[in-house]
Amino acid sequence: MEDYLGRSRFLKLYLLSGVIGGVLQILFGLAVPMYRNQAVVGASAGVFGLVAAFAALFPEQPLTALIAFIIPVTMRAKYLLLIELLITLYGLLFPTSPVAHAAHLGGMITGIVYVRWGTRFERFLRSLPHRKPSIKKEKRITVPEVKTVKWKIDDRAEDEDLPTEEFMRREVDPILDKIAAHGIQSLTEKERKILEAARQKMSKK
Repeated sequence: MEDYLGRSRFLKLYLLSGVIGGVLQILFGLAVPMYRNQAVVGASAGVFGLVAAFAALFPEQPLTALIAFIIPVTMRAKYLLLIELLITLYGLLFPTSPVAHAAHLGGMITGIVYVRWGTRFERFLRSLPHRKPSIKKEKRITVPEVKTVKWKIDDRAEDEDLPTEEFMRREVDPILDKIAAHGIQSLTEKERKILEAARQKMSKK
């Protein structure tokens, strides 16, 4: 997840899932008396957010889970998310333990929403025009136009020389949107190479 989202977005997703999950648990406690004695402790909402985000990006990816930390069970990511969702809903409907199931639900919702629409919203905010400080008008001086020779430069080499943040914004963000909409199997060979280049850049930081 960190390779595909980048370090800053990975951390943002984890923290948002934890915070929103905790807030949802508090709201459930205020609205439903049976939830008021359930404490919000731990980081499980953040973990549920990461699992949900992974399943939304790579639903067909096989994962191996350890039942009771002993029995290995392999399943696709989307089925793991479905099982977690069913357990969470059962815990909300029949609260027989002090587990904060509402926090888990909030974390899962946050993870899915973030990878589906969060990156697009961030790019929209960056695309908004920023107000520049006014500059006093000065007398213009006309300079004769100088012809320049354009040299053809390999686009890929130029992009790889970009700073990491600029490279992630220009090259990787559109690919992440494509994965969120159509799955990782829709990527072309060139797009996979771009993701690999992004991973190498992040590992050097």
